[in-house]
Amino acid sequence: MENNYTPIDINKLEKKDNGINTILLLIVTFTALVLAIMLFMLIQKKLFQNKDQIEQKPTVTPSVIPTTVIPEEELSPIETTLTPEASPTGSINLE
Repeated sequence: MENNYTPIDINKLEKKDNGINTILLLIVTFTALVLAIMLFMLIQKKLFQNKDQIEQKPTVTPSVIPTTVIPEEELSPIETTLTPEASPTGSINLE
């Protein structure tokens, strides 16, 4: 039977210093935790902003629409003639 593997030497692994790997792993974990908290807070803030915008009812402001008055002597004969009106049956009434 063939052994095609490298045996693990536990004594050699215990002597090896893993300080830099531990520090990098802690930095990555802490950064991921901070980003997750910030993302959660931003999502909550956006949800409350959308809720406030939905609840706000638009206020109606009264506005004055200016009307133009055309003097009667300036009316042309074309404007004073009858205009045809369509009835629901499709015939044209000139009343």
